[in-house]
Amino acid sequence: MLPLFFRIALADEPAPAPEAAPQPAAPAPAAPAAAPHEVLNVDLDAPPVQRWEVTAELSGIVIQDPSWGNLTNSGEVAWGIDAGYHVLPWLTPYVELGYNSAAMTQYGDGVDETGAYTTGESERQFRTLFGQTHARIGARATWSPSPYFGMYGALHLQGLYGDLRMDDDPDDDANPGQLQASGVTGGAGASVGIQAIAPTRSRQVSVLFRMEAGYAWFAPLELGDVGSLDPQGVSIRTGIGLRF
Repeated sequence: MLPLFFRIALADEPAPAPEAAPQPAAPAPAAPAAAPHEVLNVDLDAPPVQRWEVTAELSGIVIQDPSWGNLTNSGEVAWGIDAGYHVLPWLTPYVELGYNSAAMTQYGDGVDETGAYTTGESERQFRTLFGQTHARIGARATWSPSPYFGMYGALHLQGLYGDLRMDDDPDDDANPGQLQASGVTGGAGASVGIQAIAPTRSRQVSVLFRMEAGYAWFAPLELGDVGSLDPQGVSIRTGIGLRF
C-alpha cells in the first residue's frame, strides 16, 4: 500500500495532452492544359497533282497568198511537239516546235522532142521543195467545269523558217543549177480550244486530247530573189498526249 502523499502526488500530475490531428496534404498542382491540335483532313483517294503535259500536234494555217499555193499545195501544215507546265491550276505556259516538207511539180508551156507545142501537164518544167520549221511560245488560260473537260484561250509568239529549193531534182543538193532560197520571219497568234482528259489506272498519268482554232499573223517571209510570201491566215491545231 502506497503512502498517502505519494498517491496525492500522482493524482496532481496533469494528464498528457492529446496528440494533434495530422494536417491535410496540400493539393497537387494542376497539370497545364494541353494545346489544341490542328485537324488535318487527308483524302487518300485524291489523285496526285499532274503539272506537266506533252502532246504530239498536227497544225495548219489556211494561207490565202497565191504565191504560197504556187510553191506547195499543203499550206503551212506541220507535225510538232508541244510541252507545257501548269504554274497555276488554270495557267499553262508552253513551247512548241514543228516541221513540214512539201514537194510540188510545176507545169508549163513548152515544145516536145518532135517540135510540137505543148501546154499544161504534158510539159513538166521543174519541182519545188519547201521546208517549213516553226516554233511557238505562249500560255493557255483554262476554265475547267469538270476534272475531265476544259475550255481555254491561248496567246503566243511564233517564228517561221522557210527553205525553198527549185529544180528538176530538188532532193539532190549537188544538182547543178538548183535554185535555193531561205528566210526567217516572226509573228503572233491567238486561239481558243477545248480539251478532254482521261485518267489511267496508274493515277500518275492522264491521256490528254486538245483541239483549237484561231488566227496566226506573220510578217512577210523574204526569200531573196524568189520574192516574198505572206504566210498568215486562220490556224487549226489538234493534238493528243499525256499529262503527268
